[in-house]
Amino acid sequence: MRYGAPTYASFGFGRPWTPAVRALILACGGIYLAQLLLGRSFPIVDLFALDTARPLEIWRWATYAFLHAGPFHLLFNALAIWMFGSDVEERLGTRRFAALCAATGVGAAFSVLLVDRLLGRASVVLGSSGIVFGLLLAYGVLFSERVVTLLIFFVLPVSLKAKL
Repeated sequence: MRYGAPTYASFGFGRPWTPAVRALILACGGIYLAQLLLGRSFPIVDLFALDTARPLEIWRWATYAFLHAGPFHLLFNALAIWMFGSDVEERLGTRRFAALCAATGVGAAFSVLLVDRLLGRASVVLGSSGIVFGLLLAYGVLFSERVVTLLIFFVLPVSLKAKL
């Protein structure tokens, strides 16, 4: 390791976790654990999920992103944040990356609120998928020529440039 090079926690395989990616994934995991442990005694989801019937409870515009509906929901969001977020954070820096995550999370909440208003319905939203889609967009812009291989149905490999 070079002298003065940043040090990052390593997950054990693949690329290292960058600081904000690590904090975001651990926060989501910790809050999911609290959801499981506190369950009915403290209704975390009822208090912090985005409820489009209550748009003026603006704390929900941010807190919903840390809640998850189940272990696979959490796992796939965390995997996407790790896979794409680490490169984006290294390119943007931790501060700008955190601002991007906040903007895309709140922007996704605003989009859901707007669509529900236009359709005349209400829904409850949770999960960091809005942040994930923001990171995918940033990744596609910042690393447009990089080839990404996706496994369709976890079996069929499909390779394409990130901009696509």
